[in-house]
Amino acid sequence: MGYTKNDIKIWSNLVARFMTAAGVTHDDVVQIAFRYGLFTGAFGVHYGAETIGASVIPMGTGNTEKQIMIMQDYKTTVLVSTPSYAIALADRIAQLGVDPKSLSLKFGLFGGESWSEKMRNEIEKRLLLSATDNYGLSEVIGPVWPVNVRVKKVCIFMKTHSFLRLLILKQARYCRPEARVNWCLQHLPKKPFP
Repeated sequence: MGYTKNDIKIWSNLVARFMTAAGVTHDDVVQIAFRYGLFTGAFGVHYGAETIGASVIPMGTGNTEKQIMIMQDYKTTVLVSTPSYAIALADRIAQLGVDPKSLSLKFGLFGGESWSEKMRNEIEKRLLLSATDNYGLSEVIGPVWPVNVRVKKVCIFMKTHSFLRLLILKQARYCRPEARVNWCLQHLPKKPFP
């Protein structure tokens, strides 16, 4: 994805806003277990955490035992990953006999794939953190769109930077009536891909 310098500035501020809404502060240590590459989620959260003034550990994906060691050694307070990787981390933590209470985790900012409320509850119970659902599209600017923060089951849109249209689907014969809505998102200030 192409980003201008101004896009990065806007994106960093938007991510900082959703991270702050989730409870992240300048005192936190943010461990990012997203891949740094064409999937832009890692960069957005990295820049947002730096904007807040939090410490950032750019771990990337995989190497689960090293991820856990870093959590222990650096007292990670915020985990950023896909929800399925959070479950994999919880599994490995249990296999290693690490007590989740010995970790410093407070928040989990999860995205990159869909997940259920049941999965959120499992992650929160096993990792002893507050899990948020963060959604984004590289084409629109990255992970900042509807963000499910402290009030669970509610999506928040950054209305200062987005335009949301809900379109009623007339041909949605196979959908439940309450599901016959389509979202149309546009990020207003993004330049390369308006």
